Amino acid sequence: RQVLNNLLSNAIKFTHSGEVALTVTGERQTDGRVLLDFEVRDTGIGIGPDLQAKLYQSFVQADSSSTREYGGTGLG
Repeated sequence: RQVLNNLLSNAIKFTHSGEVALTVTGERQTDGRVLLDFEVRDTGIGIGPDLQAKLYQSFVQADSSSTREYGGTGLG
């Protein structure tokens, strides 16, 4: 729930015009459980390919200047 909340919050925060869309699809598993897939799409500012590799390093922001403009820690 927290990951989905962070994804949606960031999508909304960085999308000044256009849209934010959440798509949920489900697939029933053989043990009676349901596997849910969540997809968040937005038309926001995005992250350049040169900075995307940094995203999965511990506590690294792609662009620290956005923190001052948009608020937050950049860890969402």
